[in-house]
Amino acid sequence: VVDSSGVVHIFAKLGNDLVHYSYDNGVANSETIASISGYAHQSAQIDSNDVIHLVWTSFNGTDAELNYSENSLGTWTAPAVIASTPDWEATPYSYSMGINGQDELMVVWQELFTANHYMKYLYKTDAGWTSPAIIQSTETGTGSPNSELAVMVSCAGTPGDEGNNFHAMWTEQFIAGYMNPCVRYAKFDRGTETWSSPEWVADDYTHYQDWSDMMVTSDGSAR
Repeated sequence: VVDSSGVVHIFAKLGNDLVHYSYDNGVANSETIASISGYAHQSAQIDSNDVIHLVWTSFNGTDAELNYSENSLGTWTAPAVIASTPDWEATPYSYSMGINGQDELMVVWQELFTANHYMKYLYKTDAGWTSPAIIQSTETGTGSPNSELAVMVSCAGTPGDEGNNFHAMWTEQFIAGYMNPCVRYAKFDRGTETWSSPEWVADDYTHYQDWSDMMVTSDGSAR
């Protein structure tokens, strides 16, 4: 991510450390944010006040956890677990964080179990993080859904979309195996705090679709 001064911020897991790199006019600096056992995949956003927001997944030996920290004036807050689920298969692209025009954050992710999987979300306002809730639940019987569920959250942040709403897109494997995937889209209305019914926007019965990406135009349209 890039802040308003043009400083580039990169996050990576090296060994058991979650490291923050910053690049300013060719000068590189690094710092360790947290020590992590197991895997870690990161998603970052910067708000209008140049506060860096970071979420990452990790595994504590029993549960998969979604962690959050922010950097306001050069100091990272203590990591907080904002979601925790046994048997959650978190992959590098199974969750994403977005920010809207009011500097509110949303995280969308998947939870994969033996018989079904869920698309879940939570968001952060001045009052703190909400409890995780379900966008969509899909039963899969004895088969396995797409455990490489690609999620991308994008935020309008424009007057045409009131700067408040969130847009989510993901791929879904609803039959065991790697065929018959589809791409779904849903919009979160911050005013009513409700999601639209997930729309089936694309499918391909001959190829495996495991990546989806999205942008929001100035008129509030998701593409």
